Amino acid sequence: MEKYLISKGIPKNKILKAEAATCTYENFVYSKKVLDEVLGEIYTSAYITNEYHIFRNGRIAAKAELENITHIHSNTRWYSLLPGTLRECLGVMKYLILGR
Repeated sequence: MEKYLISKGIPKNKILKAEAATCTYENFVYSKKVLDEVLGEIYTSAYITNEYHIFRNGRIAAKAELENITHIHSNTRWYSLLPGTLRECLGVMKYLILGR
């Protein structure tokens, strides 16, 4: 994602990364920690995801106590839509059962 953002004109020094995560929930928790340290307690943030991943990411971000958050999503290529959506259905079921 860093390479993509840089290719779109975002300066490298403006990109904050939380690289220790092993799952989406940890990514939001670590990202919140980085954002809190750099920006303080009040800020607006966005997560970048696929269009079919918005629902679960929003719930996970709330569980990680990220407030004032929105999303930017990509459009999924037609050949990835079915497998991605099926995988995401399993992810939503896992979230509903395990809570993350």
